[in-house]
Amino acid sequence: MASTYPTKEEALVVAAAEELMVKTMARYDPSHDAFHVQRVRRNALHLARAVSMGLSEDKRPDLLTVELAALLHDVLDKKYVSAEEAADPYAFFLPFFEKTASESGLDLVKDGRARLITRIVENVSWSTEKKLIAAGKIDDWYRNCVELHCVQDADRLDAIGAFGILRCAAYSAATNHALHTPEGDPAHESSAIQHFHDKLLHIKDRLKTEPGKRLADKRHKLMLDFLQAVEDETQRFIDLHWHTQHTELPYQDRNYYERLSDGESRMLKTIMSTLSCTTNSSELWRCEGNNNIDTNIISEIPAKCQENKRAKVDDEGQRAGRRFRPDGTPIWGQRQIDGPGVWVTCVKGKERQTVGELYDLFESLANELWPQESAPSANVEENSDEEDGGAEDLEKQIAKEVESMKRPRKETRFANCQTNTPCVVFISCKPPVDPVKLVTTHVENVMRTGVTHTRFTQRLTPVAGTSVANVPEIQALCGRLVREALAAEPDKKFTYKIELRMRNHNTLKRDTLIPEIAKCVPEGHTVSLDNPELFILVEVFKSVCGISVVKDYYKLHKFNVMEIANAKNLSEEGADSRVQAEKNKVATAEKSNVSSAAGSEEKS
Repeated sequence: MASTYPTKEEALVVAAAEELMVKTMARYDPSHDAFHVQRVRRNALHLARAVSMGLSEDKRPDLLTVELAALLHDVLDKKYVSAEEAADPYAFFLPFFEKTASESGLDLVKDGRARLITRIVENVSWSTEKKLIAAGKIDDWYRNCVELHCVQDADRLDAIGAFGILRCAAYSAATNHALHTPEGDPAHESSAIQHFHDKLLHIKDRLKTEPGKRLADKRHKLMLDFLQAVEDETQRFIDLHWHTQHTELPYQDRNYYERLSDGESRMLKTIMSTLSCTTNSSELWRCEGNNNIDTNIISEIPAKCQENKRAKVDDEGQRAGRRFRPDGTPIWGQRQIDGPGVWVTCVKGKERQTVGELYDLFESLANELWPQESAPSANVEENSDEEDGGAEDLEKQIAKEVESMKRPRKETRFANCQTNTPCVVFISCKPPVDPVKLVTTHVENVMRTGVTHTRFTQRLTPVAGTSVANVPEIQALCGRLVREALAAEPDKKFTYKIELRMRNHNTLKRDTLIPEIAKCVPEGHTVSLDNPELFILVEVFKSVCGISVVKDYYKLHKFNVMEIANAKNLSEEGADSRVQAEKNKVATAEKSNVSSAAGSEEKS
């Protein structure tokens, strides 16, 4: 087959498909242009020919089907066309196949290949496969169609390696997403670098053809090297000594600083020296007989401030870019959501309001459970000169005001971590706050009073710790938390159950993850699905896993405070209505007796 392909008729159909593709892809951004499709086409044919080697004639993939599906695979990409256009690929492409049949004499509608090509186009994308897997709709055709596998692998090979890096950056630019942001930034989850962790690094393990898997190895390694280079350069930028000389500022008037008077220069010097951008304020100045400011140093202030912020991070394994902990265990990745904290489900569209009400609720509970020591008030000397007309010079006034701004402030114990997902909120907490105790205390209060103190919060799930969502990191975290939970009663043998919930994640599977988590529980403790004493709560969200070990999970209605409050209030309303009905019955009986007595008196 390979030696005779393409025939004259097949070549006419391929040329028509290529013309349609070029016209269509001209409307898309560079990440999905005609050159991308040509690379997919070339790789798909290469894979099809490689797969055909050693196979009998009837089992080899049809090269025309592979080439046409590769050429047309992005024409109806849902990122660029409406849902109505992409709803029925066969109806969309049918006029094209009918026209080529009349022009070339090769009727792909009649022989059924038009239907197969459009089915491949409909199922080629990564997102479609994710949805089919999640819905359990992967059928035998999807598993066994070699033509589909060749086009899929070719498309995914172009998403990794050198072109994959270029295309990821191009699409991020076209959609106005950040290329790289610090962890914790609101745009981090949608950045180009995060896309590597969410999708691109998983492609190698999801390819279906053996030749495709071999091609992917080199490209996958290139991406790992690229990510390491990004991390190294980011860390090197942070660690640069701030005294490194900078080039001329292109956007500032350097002469402005030279025109400052001595008094203005001293005032600006006072302000800058209080910014804590250097260990020695005199280093801000390189004076040559006057008090003028060196503009090179001014340009370095923002970088130095950022460096000082990062330098506050504990050096023992927590500084950005560290790949190993002090004990030698590896750190497998980065995450924006960081525990301990509390997962919260809420009413859709009310995520921001939920965060606000939880701040108030959690601070109130934390003040009761873990009271904070009030910071000593700073002694500020009264200056009689100010009352006498402001004899104190401007420089000292500014220094005093800045000093008052630098007084110790009450540290915030709770922080909202961006999830970028409707109905899901994560509130992180700092020691000594224990999220398990915080949540159980609140749930017990709601069960007792029926008052939630919140309007939009539905379920609270405590998280004692978080890790990257892969098996080694999850096992390390789970083992530590389980040991801590069992340490209070070391001789007791508990029954336990693993409660696993997964959201926006399709890499790990429930059936494989639960046994791996169970390995973290010491021998002697047994599983009980009906009435366990301990519950290991595991929440997998995107690339993050949160774990906690709790008791009375069922008794506390799985921490669903909205459901608890509704049930409590309904039961009280029912009791009140029964009491009121009894009162009405007694009042009616008394009224009837009075009426009967009055009637008897009238007769007498």
